[in-house]
Amino acid sequence: TRQARWLGISNATSTSLRVSWYRGNGMQRLLMVKPAAGNFAADEIPADGVVAAISIEGDFSDPGNPDYAGAGATGTAVYKGTGSSCTVTGLSAGTEYTFYVMEFNARPDGSNPNYLDDNTVTANPVTFTTPVDAPTITSSTPTASTCTINWSDAGVLATAGGGYIVQV
Repeated sequence: TRQARWLGISNATSTSLRVSWYRGNGMQRLLMVKPAAGNFAADEIPADGVVAAISIEGDFSDPGNPDYAGAGATGTAVYKGTGSSCTVTGLSAGTEYTFYVMEFNARPDGSNPNYLDDNTVTANPVTFTTPVDAPTITSSTPTASTCTINWSDAGVLATAGGGYIVQV
């Protein structure tokens, strides 16, 4: 079986994005997501024979989607099917995620899947950091020599250790 390759990220917001890929030649593919950089360890993906039952397609935050926890990180299956893209929701702003597509073959009824775990192909897996929403200016009071600006950022940059540059 030939592995999917050339994963691409598009339409990224602070909480969602679209992952697309060139399909391999397995019967189906499984999109895995984890909130960290690097390849998926063997205990972060489903073992052969384990059927990944997706509760809500594309929803990383859905507790019904299968998690494969290991090595201090969690791999979550968010898509299973024959397609070549998936919109992933439930992400957090300013967070680094790794996306990995695994080809697999199974019996016609979907049982007994055999996953191809080959992370040596071009651009699979791929890591991406979700953007942080721009702050919202809540008020400004300019005068001839001063300006007071107030904004809100929902605490994202403050908790991420970031800051702002104000140009006048």
